[in-house]
Amino acid sequence: MIVRDVGGQESSGKRTVIFAAAVVVVLLIIVAVSLGVILSRDDDSAPKKLTETTTEKPTETTTEKPTETTTEKPTETTTEQPTETTNIESPVILISADGFRPDYLTRGLTPNITKFGNNGVRAKFMLSQFPTKTFPNHYTAVTGLYPESHGIVFNSFYAPDLRRRFSIRFSGYPPFWHGEPIWVTANKSGLKSASYFWVGSEIKGMRPTYYRKYKQSVPFSDRVKQVLQWLQLPVEKRPSFITLYFHQPDYSGHSYGPDSPEVRQQIQLVDETIGQLMTGLEDMNISDSVNVILLSDHGMSAVKCSDTIFLDKYGVQANELYISNRGPVVSFNAKNRSNLENVFNMIKCPNDSFQSFYKTDLPKRMHFSKSRRIDDIIVLGDPGQLISVNSTRRSRCIRGTHGYDNMNPDMWSIFMARGPSFQKGKVVEHFSNLEIYNLLATLLKIEPAPNNGTMGSLNSLLVPEARSSVPKSQGDGTVFRTDICKFPNDTMFDFRSKNDVCASCNVSLKDVSEINMIFNITAEEARSFEEEHLPWGLPEGGVGMEGCLLSQPYFIIGYSTYLRIPLWTANRINGTQLSRSHKIEDCYRSDVRLRENQTAHCTSYNNSGYGQLIPSGDLNFDKMAMLSTSTFSNIVPMYTVFKKGIWASLESMVRDWAKKYNVVHVITGTIFDVDEDGIKDKEISTKRRTHNMPVNPVIPTHLYKIVTRCESNTTSEYEIEKCSGTIRVISFILRHTKEHCKFRSYDKLILQNVAPVRDIELLSGINFFSKLPAQLQVELKTFIPVQLWS
Repeated sequence: MIVRDVGGQESSGKRTVIFAAAVVVVLLIIVAVSLGVILSRDDDSAPKKLTETTTEKPTETTTEKPTETTTEKPTETTTEQPTETTNIESPVILISADGFRPDYLTRGLTPNITKFGNNGVRAKFMLSQFPTKTFPNHYTAVTGLYPESHGIVFNSFYAPDLRRRFSIRFSGYPPFWHGEPIWVTANKSGLKSASYFWVGSEIKGMRPTYYRKYKQSVPFSDRVKQVLQWLQLPVEKRPSFITLYFHQPDYSGHSYGPDSPEVRQQIQLVDETIGQLMTGLEDMNISDSVNVILLSDHGMSAVKCSDTIFLDKYGVQANELYISNRGPVVSFNAKNRSNLENVFNMIKCPNDSFQSFYKTDLPKRMHFSKSRRIDDIIVLGDPGQLISVNSTRRSRCIRGTHGYDNMNPDMWSIFMARGPSFQKGKVVEHFSNLEIYNLLATLLKIEPAPNNGTMGSLNSLLVPEARSSVPKSQGDGTVFRTDICKFPNDTMFDFRSKNDVCASCNVSLKDVSEINMIFNITAEEARSFEEEHLPWGLPEGGVGMEGCLLSQPYFIIGYSTYLRIPLWTANRINGTQLSRSHKIEDCYRSDVRLRENQTAHCTSYNNSGYGQLIPSGDLNFDKMAMLSTSTFSNIVPMYTVFKKGIWASLESMVRDWAKKYNVVHVITGTIFDVDEDGIKDKEISTKRRTHNMPVNPVIPTHLYKIVTRCESNTTSEYEIEKCSGTIRVISFILRHTKEHCKFRSYDKLILQNVAPVRDIELLSGINFFSKLPAQLQVELKTFIPVQLWS
């Protein structure tokens, strides 16, 4: 009995314990589920009316007018908060008016925007990235990356690295998106951020503190109200950075064209909305403590569907291609890669209405090749031209579009800003939207993530106390040797003057010796010549394996003894001297300062042209000066078509500028970018040398020119010893090619291949303008010319 009673008590106790445990488990489950529901509301399980997954901008071919009548506001969505939060005194609002062209401001429709710009700083226009599409450019503005770097290369594309297709409707997969948007940078720095729509703001893992799922029907006025409400939050919750997006006037521009009454109406709507925002800030007494930036992503060009070019008329078959884009730009891959060259040859040089490129052959300034997501062939229409492939398949007609080369004025965008950090009443030259990210980081006083922009390039927009520090610019660290390339003794001089002369030289050996004596100069004379031809500083770096500096009265050479070619040359062209011209003469020979194992030879250029970096035509005022340009230290292997075509045209153009502006300074150089990544190649294959022989000179992939002049009839905020006015710069990178489409004028091709000096630095490893103030350096180096000097 005792045992039975004890056993009954133990059994009863066990049941009690089990019941209690079960109750605890149930309670834990309830608590966990409740917490899960609460936490999930901060992520993808938002209320029903936030379930819109598309960030789609209106389809470019639609004719439906945007609805501005709904009053439904999407519920606010919040992402995870940083563990420690800070705040800044002057919040930043970044506004985009999609497709807003600069000339829209001249139509008398924008009193509020005009007032906004007059009370702050504005650019004459802003350059978008190629392709001038919405998604690539909005994401460039907030990451500081080229589309080839941030991965959003078009509004629609195939990503072979992910084996997925990207489109505006299906863009939410996080691996599509590279780089770090400014709101993520802000959040990492302890700031809060908010977005009432922006490309990339809804992607999981990289969202702002507060964001909205894209819903086009939300009235612009409601969007502004929410922005103002965010700014009224308590300091610890208030966002320091806010984006605000309007899909007009782009939407109407596609449907009706940029000159239509409908676009006129939407320009007025955007203007009224900006007025509403500024009035709201004034009513809150914070208009003078908030930095507001208004920009657009691209412009808009009028088009006629009846003028569409169909590539099947040239033999291209759509069923043999993977086509990603049509319209102003067609991009495609061949299904059979072995057929790619055949397809390209069909459309390589057809007429003057479009151009076809392998992506690696696009102008360097476009930065549109270094991504597998970019199709192999790009067909680029002229402004206003539409291109498709299949003439039997017609799409809905549109009256306006964008995507063209960003040099086209129709594709230019707007930029203006006002607030305590910005200058007031100032108009600045154009710049690239690539620089916006660093500007935002400066305003927010945070460290930017790595990007393609240049810190401090937009400091001129800011009041002095708001400017960022400008890092010291430098080359790749390689330097010229000073113990080689010396003028020889008399015996060696006589030997080299007699024996290292090509048979084509018609100058007597006596004259050759006399000309070669020009190179016998003192160290003091060398410094004087360097000051004359390189007033803004000696190029630093880019030497490579081994090289030396060769100075002479009429120009300076940075020479590579390893590559056996000039890396760069520099000369001052006096336009008044060019009027006293002599007949051009050449006498190709070795430079007497170079040993046999440091120089090319006459046989090195068999089946290759002599490409003088300092052309004898620049020195045609003196026979001896002209003949000093014929040494191999000034010559690179150059294809005849290139030399006699676009290169000769550019050289002539520079001399015309010298005649007009009296004096120009020119730096000409070589580039090696076989892998087409926009960075100087670390190694150069023997295959790049003439005849594939290691003792021969290397054939460059590109050549560049940097031309500067002093505009003395202007004032500058910089005091430059050798320029009392403003230094102007124009620079070019030309692909060294054997072919040329003859229907294109050289002037058009030269303009198409302008490039900022910063691109040349990356491709050469050289730092230019080292004597100039750091701030002026970055402004000159990031400047992108959009027209040739007259």
